[in-house]
Amino acid sequence: VLVQGRPTLKNASVASAIAFVACFTLANGVLIFPILLIMSFILARPRKQIVLISAIALIAVSILCGAQTILGASSKGLTVNFESLHSIFSFFLTYLGAPISAVLTTVDSRMFGFVAVILSLAMVITMLVHRVGIHKSDLILSGIALFVIGTAFVTTFGRYQMGVAAASASRYGSPVLLLWCCLLLWAYLVASRRSKALREFATV
Repeated sequence: VLVQGRPTLKNASVASAIAFVACFTLANGVLIFPILLIMSFILARPRKQIVLISAIALIAVSILCGAQTILGASSKGLTVNFESLHSIFSFFLTYLGAPISAVLTTVDSRMFGFVAVILSLAMVITMLVHRVGIHKSDLILSGIALFVIGTAFVTTFGRYQMGVAAASASRYGSPVLLLWCCLLLWAYLVASRRSKALREFATV
Protein backbone atom coordinates (compact mmCIF):
# COMPACT_ATOMS: atom_id res chain seq x y z
CA VAL A 1 0.00 0.00 0.00
CA LEU A 2 2.76 2.46 0.96
CA VAL A 3 4.93 1.73 -2.08
CA GLN A 4 2.38 1.11 -4.83
CA GLY A 5 -0.27 3.57 -3.68
CA ARG A 6 -0.28 7.32 -4.06
CA PRO A 7 1.77 9.31 -1.50
CA THR A 8 -1.25 10.29 0.55
CA LEU A 9 -1.92 10.33 4.27
CA LYS A 10 -4.76 7.88 3.67
CA ASN A 11 -2.44 5.24 2.20
CA ALA A 12 0.04 5.77 5.03
CA SER A 13 -2.84 5.27 7.48
CA VAL A 14 -3.92 2.03 5.78
CA ALA A 15 -0.36 0.70 5.78
CA SER A 16 0.02 1.59 9.47
CA ALA A 17 -3.30 -0.07 10.31
CA ILE A 18 -2.21 -3.29 8.60
CA ALA A 19 1.11 -3.16 10.47
CA PHE A 20 -0.79 -2.56 13.74
CA VAL A 21 -2.88 -5.69 13.21
CA ALA A 22 0.24 -7.67 12.26
CA CYS A 23 1.78 -6.85 15.65
CA PHE A 24 -0.89 -8.97 17.33
CA THR A 25 -0.69 -11.97 15.02
CA LEU A 26 2.97 -12.99 15.35
CA ALA A 27 5.79 -11.53 17.41
CA ASN A 28 7.73 -10.53 14.31
CA GLY A 29 4.79 -8.41 13.12
CA VAL A 30 6.25 -5.47 15.02
CA LEU A 31 9.12 -5.48 12.51
CA ILE A 32 6.82 -4.04 9.86
CA PHE A 33 6.86 -0.58 11.46
CA PRO A 34 10.60 0.06 11.13
CA ILE A 35 10.41 -1.24 7.56
CA LEU A 36 7.59 1.22 6.83
CA LEU A 37 9.72 4.04 8.23
CA ILE A 38 12.70 3.02 6.10
CA MET A 39 10.49 2.89 3.00
CA SER A 40 8.99 6.29 3.86
CA PHE A 41 12.46 7.80 4.13
CA ILE A 42 13.59 6.30 0.82
CA LEU A 43 10.41 7.48 -0.90
CA ALA A 44 10.80 10.94 0.69
CA ARG A 45 7.31 10.84 2.12
CA PRO A 46 6.00 13.99 3.92
CA ARG A 47 6.84 14.42 7.59
CA LYS A 48 3.17 14.02 8.56
CA GLN A 49 3.14 10.47 7.23
CA ILE A 50 6.34 9.55 9.08
CA VAL A 51 4.97 11.00 12.31
CA LEU A 52 1.71 9.07 11.82
CA ILE A 53 3.53 5.76 11.30
CA SER A 54 5.78 6.42 14.30
CA ALA A 55 2.81 7.29 16.53
CA ILE A 56 0.87 4.13 15.63
CA ALA A 57 4.04 2.07 16.12
CA LEU A 58 4.47 3.58 19.59
CA ILE A 59 0.87 2.74 20.47
CA ALA A 60 1.30 -0.87 19.33
CA VAL A 61 4.54 -1.33 21.28
CA SER A 62 2.98 0.26 24.37
CA ILE A 63 0.02 -2.15 24.22
CA LEU A 64 2.35 -5.13 23.82
CA CYS A 65 4.54 -4.02 26.74
CA GLY A 66 1.47 -3.31 28.86
CA ALA A 67 0.02 -6.73 28.09
CA GLN A 68 3.29 -8.37 29.04
CA THR A 69 3.28 -6.55 32.37
CA ILE A 70 -0.37 -7.37 33.13
CA LEU A 71 0.07 -11.05 32.27
CA GLY A 72 3.20 -11.19 34.38
CA ALA A 73 5.34 -12.50 31.53
CA SER A 74 9.01 -12.55 32.36
CA SER A 75 11.92 -12.08 30.00
CA LYS A 76 15.35 -13.53 30.58
CA GLY A 77 18.24 -11.12 30.55
CA LEU A 78 20.74 -11.48 27.74
CA THR A 79 24.27 -12.12 28.98
CA VAL A 80 26.68 -11.09 26.25
CA ASN A 81 30.23 -12.40 26.17
CA PHE A 82 32.56 -13.69 23.49
CA GLU A 83 31.14 -17.19 23.63
CA SER A 84 27.54 -16.00 23.42
CA LEU A 85 28.38 -13.61 20.56
CA HIS A 86 29.91 -16.49 18.63
CA SER A 87 26.81 -18.59 19.26
CA ILE A 88 24.52 -15.72 18.23
CA PHE A 89 26.33 -15.03 14.96
CA SER A 90 26.61 -18.74 14.15
CA PHE A 91 22.89 -19.28 14.77
CA PHE A 92 21.94 -16.19 12.75
CA LEU A 93 24.08 -17.08 9.73
CA THR A 94 23.07 -20.75 9.86
CA TYR A 95 19.41 -19.69 9.97
CA LEU A 96 19.84 -17.71 6.74
CA GLY A 97 21.97 -20.27 4.93
CA ALA A 98 20.58 -23.64 6.00
CA PRO A 99 18.00 -24.08 3.18
CA ILE A 100 20.69 -23.50 0.55
CA SER A 101 23.34 -25.67 2.20
CA ALA A 102 20.76 -28.44 2.38
CA VAL A 103 21.08 -28.60 -1.41
CA LEU A 104 24.71 -27.56 -1.79
CA THR A 105 25.98 -29.72 1.03
CA THR A 106 29.68 -29.08 0.41
CA VAL A 107 29.43 -25.46 1.60
CA ASP A 108 28.94 -24.41 5.23
CA SER A 109 25.51 -22.89 5.77
CA ARG A 110 27.10 -19.93 7.55
CA MET A 111 28.83 -18.94 4.31
CA PHE A 112 25.48 -18.74 2.54
CA GLY A 113 24.12 -16.78 5.49
CA PHE A 114 26.97 -14.31 5.18
CA VAL A 115 26.24 -13.89 1.45
CA ALA A 116 22.57 -13.25 2.26
CA VAL A 117 23.51 -10.52 4.74
CA ILE A 118 25.90 -8.86 2.25
CA LEU A 119 23.32 -8.90 -0.54
CA SER A 120 20.65 -7.50 1.79
CA LEU A 121 22.95 -4.67 2.85
CA ALA A 122 23.83 -3.98 -0.78
CA MET A 123 20.14 -3.81 -1.64
CA VAL A 124 19.31 -1.30 1.10
CA ILE A 125 22.44 0.84 0.57
CA THR A 126 21.77 0.99 -3.18
CA MET A 127 18.27 2.32 -2.54
CA LEU A 128 19.45 4.84 0.03
CA VAL A 129 22.09 6.17 -2.36
CA HIS A 130 19.87 6.17 -5.46
CA ARG A 131 16.60 7.40 -3.96
CA VAL A 132 15.65 9.40 -7.05
CA GLY A 133 14.00 7.28 -9.73
CA ILE A 134 14.10 4.13 -7.65
CA HIS A 135 12.12 1.18 -8.96
CA LYS A 136 9.13 0.20 -6.86
CA SER A 137 9.85 -3.48 -7.45
CA ASP A 138 13.19 -3.01 -5.66
CA LEU A 139 11.42 -1.46 -2.69
CA ILE A 140 8.96 -4.33 -2.40
CA LEU A 141 11.74 -6.92 -2.65
CA SER A 142 13.83 -5.09 -0.06
CA GLY A 143 10.86 -4.82 2.30
CA ILE A 144 10.35 -8.58 2.20
CA ALA A 145 14.09 -9.16 2.62
CA LEU A 146 14.32 -6.84 5.62
CA PHE A 147 11.35 -8.55 7.25
CA VAL A 148 12.95 -11.99 6.93
CA ILE A 149 16.33 -10.67 8.13
CA GLY A 150 14.61 -9.06 11.11
CA THR A 151 12.73 -12.30 11.83
CA ALA A 152 16.02 -14.20 11.76
CA PHE A 153 17.53 -11.67 14.15
CA VAL A 154 14.63 -11.92 16.63
CA THR A 155 14.55 -15.72 16.42
CA THR A 156 18.29 -15.88 17.02
CA PHE A 157 18.09 -14.03 20.32
CA GLY A 158 15.26 -16.27 21.46
CA ARG A 159 16.70 -19.60 20.35
CA TYR A 160 20.51 -19.39 20.10
CA GLN A 161 20.95 -21.14 23.46
CA MET A 162 19.38 -24.23 21.91
CA GLY A 163 22.47 -24.66 19.75
CA VAL A 164 23.33 -24.02 16.11
CA ALA A 165 21.61 -27.23 15.00
CA ALA A 166 18.26 -25.68 15.94
CA ALA A 167 18.78 -22.97 13.31
CA SER A 168 18.51 -25.63 10.59
CA ALA A 169 14.95 -26.58 11.58
CA SER A 170 12.72 -27.06 8.56
CA ARG A 171 10.09 -24.62 9.89
CA TYR A 172 12.53 -21.76 9.26
CA GLY A 173 13.07 -22.78 5.66
CA SER A 174 10.06 -21.15 3.98
CA PRO A 175 10.76 -17.50 4.94
CA VAL A 176 14.47 -17.92 4.26
CA LEU A 177 13.81 -19.32 0.79
CA LEU A 178 11.55 -16.31 0.18
CA LEU A 179 14.48 -14.10 1.20
CA TRP A 180 16.79 -15.83 -1.27
CA CYS A 181 14.20 -15.50 -4.06
CA CYS A 182 14.01 -11.76 -3.37
CA LEU A 183 17.79 -11.35 -3.32
CA LEU A 184 18.35 -13.31 -6.52
CA LEU A 185 15.51 -11.54 -8.31
CA TRP A 186 16.87 -8.15 -7.18
CA ALA A 187 20.38 -9.06 -8.37
CA TYR A 188 18.96 -10.17 -11.73
CA LEU A 189 16.94 -6.97 -12.16
CA VAL A 190 19.92 -4.77 -11.30
CA ALA A 191 22.21 -6.70 -13.65
CA SER A 192 19.70 -6.55 -16.50
CA ARG A 193 19.20 -2.79 -16.08
CA ARG A 194 22.92 -2.13 -16.09
CA SER A 195 23.38 -4.40 -19.10
CA LYS A 196 20.67 -2.48 -20.95
CA ALA A 197 22.26 0.83 -19.97
CA LEU A 198 25.63 -0.33 -21.23
CA ARG A 199 24.13 -1.44 -24.57
CA GLU A 200 22.41 1.90 -24.98
CA PHE A 201 25.64 3.71 -24.14
CA ALA A 202 27.55 1.61 -26.65
CA THR A 203 25.14 2.47 -29.46
CA VAL A 204 25.45 6.23 -28.92
